[in-house]
Amino acid sequence: MQLLLSLCDTVKNLIMKLFDTLRMKKIRLGPYPDQIKILVCGPTLYELCHLGHARVLYFYDLMTRYFIYKGFHTMTVVTITDIDPKISAKAIGVGNSTQGVSDKFMIELLHDMSLLQIGRSFLLARVSDYVNVAIVLIKKLSSEKLAYSASGNIYIDVRKVLRYGEMSGLSYDKIKELRIDIAANKRNPGDILLWNSINLSCQQFFEPAFGKGIPWWHIQDASIAMSMFEGRYDIHGGGIELIYPHHETILGQLRALTNLARPVNWWSHVGTVTIRGNKMSNSLSNTLKIRDLAREFLPNVIKLYLLSKHYREDLSFSRTHLKRYVAINNLIAESIVSENDSDCISYSNKIFEKFQTYLDNDFDTQGALSILLDGITNGIDRTILSKMTDIFGLYY
Repeated sequence: MQLLLSLCDTVKNLIMKLFDTLRMKKIRLGPYPDQIKILVCGPTLYELCHLGHARVLYFYDLMTRYFIYKGFHTMTVVTITDIDPKISAKAIGVGNSTQGVSDKFMIELLHDMSLLQIGRSFLLARVSDYVNVAIVLIKKLSSEKLAYSASGNIYIDVRKVLRYGEMSGLSYDKIKELRIDIAANKRNPGDILLWNSINLSCQQFFEPAFGKGIPWWHIQDASIAMSMFEGRYDIHGGGIELIYPHHETILGQLRALTNLARPVNWWSHVGTVTIRGNKMSNSLSNTLKIRDLAREFLPNVIKLYLLSKHYREDLSFSRTHLKRYVAINNLIAESIVSENDSDCISYSNKIFEKFQTYLDNDFDTQGALSILLDGITNGIDRTILSKMTDIFGLYY
């Protein structure tokens, strides 16, 4: 990391483009702020993390690393869900408390991140630490007539939210058909739950104005965004499956709470990892756990495999494809320690410029990796090669 920071002055004026899901096109990130603020929706603490989680976490680790390389203070907050009915169901199943389950899987998450050598620059925010913030925000939305109570639950009235459905490209008629948060006495079928008083979970909080219940999924992450960044930040990221209703609702809440049409500058989404044609998911019991893969493959091999596909595209898992990166990792390791003649410096600098050009174009890691490998084939200087592996988070 120190090597990355020492090189920042040479790249500070580079222009980057990042695809924004809200505007459905690549948008320039310059001119840069003093600090780049990133919020990432992380995992729920009820099961071990799998390769799909690894892909999301590694991408935003890479993003953070590259911004730091460019010389910018970068604050990346990863939200960790520890209030959820799935946690309660797990606790009942294993005869433990919800706190015990979430604490256990928090430790497991930290272990998995350590195995992959990622997330050292992340701030991890557990949503249970922001319940009081969520309550304040729900009260504010209610006082402004944007939220209402029905049968003890509290919902946000999406018809009153500025341009709700814009990110997902859904009309209100389509949203009504999706029937999210089905319950009696909702004013509109598309309204989204903020406070759940139905006994779906043994995690319970008490607020005199609401009674017993739990802040629901979307207000949890909005509470962290408001607490950490006052609702105004640069990048909000996560898996592509979160666009609706999760990120759509977070955007609606932030618009209402900040009175800004664009409280987040870029919405960034990572494609899913599939296996045998289905999305890899704990709920489908078709996952490849991070720690199981780490027993068979070095972290660099797993990272190289993830780099081989553009982050916005789905990645269809192939063990055969993954195994190819064992040899590629060995090739890079040998090149890092080999001696090169000084007359290849000019060529190596050009290779590094091309490498950056790919990353500056919406983090095209597939293209950047191909440039790195071409450079090795043609005798790239090992100092330049080390810069590229540092940015990728590859340790040799």
